[in-house]
Order: sequence, then C-alpha cells, then structure tokens
Amino acid sequence: MANDSDFEFHKTNIEDLVEDGKSLINLPNFPKDNLKQFYTRNDKMGWWMPIKQIIIRDYIDFYLAIMAKNLPEIKLYFIDLMSSWGMNRITKYEGRDEFIFPGTSLNAALISSRSSKSFDKFFVNDLEYKKREILKKRFESINTLHKNPLEISINMEEKKVNSNQWVIEIVNSLKNEYSNYLMVIDNEGMDIELDTIEKIREVDKYGDIIITFQNNIARTIKQSPEKARKFFGRPIRSNEINKEKLNEIYVEQLKRMGLKLEQIKIDSGIGFFYTLLFCCRRDVSAKWLRRYKEYSESQFKNFTGERLKSFWDRATGRIKGIDEF
Repeated sequence: MANDSDFEFHKTNIEDLVEDGKSLINLPNFPKDNLKQFYTRNDKMGWWMPIKQIIIRDYIDFYLAIMAKNLPEIKLYFIDLMSSWGMNRITKYEGRDEFIFPGTSLNAALISSRSSKSFDKFFVNDLEYKKREILKKRFESINTLHKNPLEISINMEEKKVNSNQWVIEIVNSLKNEYSNYLMVIDNEGMDIELDTIEKIREVDKYGDIIITFQNNIARTIKQSPEKARKFFGRPIRSNEINKEKLNEIYVEQLKRMGLKLEQIKIDSGIGFFYTLLFCCRRDVSAKWLRRYKEYSESQFKNFTGERLKSFWDRATGRIKGIDEF
C-alpha cells in the first residue's frame, strides 16, 4: 500500500495528466473523432502507459527548470524519434471507462509552454506519413493557445521517413550552435539501431536522451536476429534471451559510448513491461539523475499498471476512499 504522501503524489500527477488530455481534446481543430488516430491497447491493457508519461513529464519539467537556472541563454531542442499519434487511449469495463492522455511530444509541448525557459524548436518524426500528418495538426491546434507559437519541424514531404537517418541529419544541423537537446527514443519495435545512437553522440554529445527499453522483446529477437544485432550492437546468443540479461547488455552498450544513466522499471502488474533509461554524458556530475534514482527506489518501485487503475478511479471520482464519504 502507498503511504499518504505517495498517494497524493500519484493522485496529483494523474489528475494533471487527465486535465491535459481533456484540454487538448477540447482545442479547436484538434483531431479527435477517429479513435484509430490514438495509440490504443485492448480493453484493460496498457494501464502502465500513463506511468511512463508521468515520469517523462516530470523529467521534462525538471530539465527545463535546471536549464533556466544554469544556462538561461542556451538554445534548447526537443527531438522525438518515434512520436506515433501523439495521443494515447486506454479503457476498462469494455470501454465504458476511458482514459485519454497526451504522448511524449505533446506533453513536451504543453510543459514547455508553461515553463520560464522553453524549447526553441521541436523536431518530431514517425515512420508513417498519416501519423505525422495528425501530429502536425495537433501541434498546430496547440499553437492556437499561444501568442508565440511553438516552432515545429515535421517532414511532410516524404511518405516514409526512417528515424535512423532523419535524426542524424537533425543533429548535424544543430552541431555548430550553442545548444542542448533532449531526445526521446521510444524503442518499442527495436527500430532505432545502436549505431544511430553512437553516431548522434559522435556528432553532438551535448544532449540528454530518454530511451524506452522494451523488456518483452524475446519473440522479436528470435524472429529477427539481424534486427536484434543492429539494435544491441552485437549478436544475441540464445542463452542471453531473458529480460534481465537483455537489459544489462543494452545498458552496458550505452555506457560504452560514454553515457551514464539511471533506470526506472515500469511494471504492468504481472511483470516489467519496459524500462526508462535516462542518459547523459559521463563527464558531468548529473546530480539531477539522483531524483530518478530515488523515484526508482521509492514512489515508482511498486507502482504498477494495476495500481494506477485504482489511483485513476480515485483521481477521477469513480470511487471514493473511506475518508471521503
């Protein structure tokens, strides 16, 4: 059971995510009528997904606050390699309960717009043209709220845009600026190769990266050993195909590039579903990462997707605690 302070911590975060989802849906010209234009899981599934967004939102907010205090003059860029639709939808009770909430790139836009120091430009991509088209419309809708519109870069000239090539071009275009980037790699399909991350760091090491490492990838590795080799940067032997070992291999490969990192495991309730890896240069103190080490050991240690369901019920008034009757 969560203690009182943990309950308020999670309840507040969930309420904020709920409200941001509602505010986006109610924006003028915000695409919302086609449920296929949301990243959706089967009923009762995917309730660990908001946990990831809550943590990433916290990181972005903290990152911008640090930059505002320590490097107020530096340019900041947000780079999202695999944005999907930019909005998520999960349900329970055969769809009668519905939780719609923003994905990473739209969360970054919302938080940036509220911060004393914001991102100077958003670089956003997805392989699929339709998803980029909807993302563009959603960013344009967000911009109706602001006197100073967010500057967004989304490639609408090509049907398919491979993020491995796209991101190298983006980083190369920024390398001579006095700038820093926050990059997000949601690597669910093992699409972003390790070689891509190495090239990014060779071009410009002055940036921070959040990687979603999918723990349940054993089937993909067995079916696509060559894809796995590119993802991990080396072949994966049959005796290495388990969650803990695969995570260890990937983390060691990142450390080999000169990255230091902290991890937070996101648990569905029946096992770790994915791990968030917060990466930065080894040659900086990275005191801010202690915050995520503490989260891993405290607030999010036992906060599963199943527990989020009950917290969401409380946060949205569907059920009341004994102290609220």
